[in-house]
Amino acid sequence: MENKVNICVVVPAYNEENTISDVITNLKNNNYKNIIVIDDGSTDSTYKIAKENKT
Repeated sequence: MENKVNICVVVPAYNEENTISDVITNLKNNNYKNIIVIDDGSTDSTYKIAKENKT
């Protein structure tokens, strides 16, 4: 088992429903320990998709 990298990644997002799932998945696959998504009041499904992808 690989160790997770001890780095916190902050992802700013605004109306990124088409990409946010891939971004989160790629960060998880690269073993980042902490991923923080900051949604700046999106009017699309960015928040919902990000919430569904949390671990």
